[in-house]
Amino acid sequence: MEKYLLEAVNEIEKKNNKMFSDPFYEIEGMLLALCEKYLDHMKIKNDYKAFHMFIDELEKVQRVFHKIDIGYTRNSDELSKRRTDGFLSKLFEVLADNAEQMSSLVNEIILTMHDTEGDMSVSDFKEVESLYMELAVHVSKTSQSIDSYYIDNLWQ
Repeated sequence: MEKYLLEAVNEIEKKNNKMFSDPFYEIEGMLLALCEKYLDHMKIKNDYKAFHMFIDELEKVQRVFHKIDIGYTRNSDELSKRRTDGFLSKLFEVLADNAEQMSSLVNEIILTMHDTEGDMSVSDFKEVESLYMELAVHVSKTSQSIDSYYIDNLWQ
C-alpha cells in the first residue's frame, strides 16, 4: 500500500478510536467476570467475605460509570459550545445519561445488599441478581448502540 494511503488510514483509525471508543464494552466484560465469580452458585449469599468483596467491586464499577458520565458530558458540552456536530453532541449526552442510570442501578444493588447486613435470604439474592442482570443488559445495549454508530460513521 502506498505510504500516503497508509498514513491516511492510520489517521482515520486514530480519529475513530478517539471519537468512538466504547467504555461500556469493557464494563460488560467486567460485569460478566463478576457474575461468574460472585453470583454463580450464590457465593455472595453463602460467603461473608465474598459478599463484601462483591460490594467493593461494585463500588469500583460505580466509579467507572461516574467517570464515563463526566467524560461524555464534557464532550457533549464542548461540541455544543462550538456548535459543531449536533448529532454527536446529543449522542454523548444520551451516553452520559445512560452511564448515570447504570451508576444508579449499581447503587441500588449496593443498598439492597447493605440492607441485608451480610445475611442474605434467597429472595434477597434473587433481587440482587435481578438488578444485576438488568444492569448487564443495559450496559450491553448501550455498547451495541455505540458499535452501530461506529459502523455507520466509520469512514467519515
